[in-house]
Amino acid sequence: WFPTIKGVAILNKYRYTKNEYTPQIFIEKILVDNIEKKTDSSLTLARDVKSIEFFFTAPRFHQPDKIFFEYKLEGLSNEWSPATNDRFARFATIKPGNYVFKVRLFSKPQTEKRLAIIIPVPIWQKQWFIATAYAGFILLLCLLMYLRIRHVRKREVIKSEVNKNFAEL
Repeated sequence: WFPTIKGVAILNKYRYTKNEYTPQIFIEKILVDNIEKKTDSSLTLARDVKSIEFFFTAPRFHQPDKIFFEYKLEGLSNEWSPATNDRFARFATIKPGNYVFKVRLFSKPQTEKRLAIIIPVPIWQKQWFIATAYAGFILLLCLLMYLRIRHVRKREVIKSEVNKNFAEL
């Protein structure tokens, strides 16, 4: 019941439905070292990336400042960020690897938006390269040891021949 100038107005709360609209999240742009990149379902970057910034939004005309976001960069952290109404996320000093950026509305997992990020690992940090380098190093050591032993044996043969010739004299 509400008093008005023309009398009492009655509001029946059962006639009105609650607005269950859940806005959809959009990743607006991505800045990699302050250079804008296209937003696709995946993003491949150079291995010397210093920072990545994500700008996202969820359009809602009624109380847009009441929308809270959570985000995380899987591969760097598996914890969701604290709920915030900031519409950007910044990550610095990212190592090469595979990551997935996820953003969602606070406490609404069904609104999650994903973006795969690939930062290639340099060839000298790949496991097969490291294994090959170790194997090559071990082979080189074995070769050096073989050549040294062969050289020492050859000197011993020459020394024994000299001693033999000296004994004959």
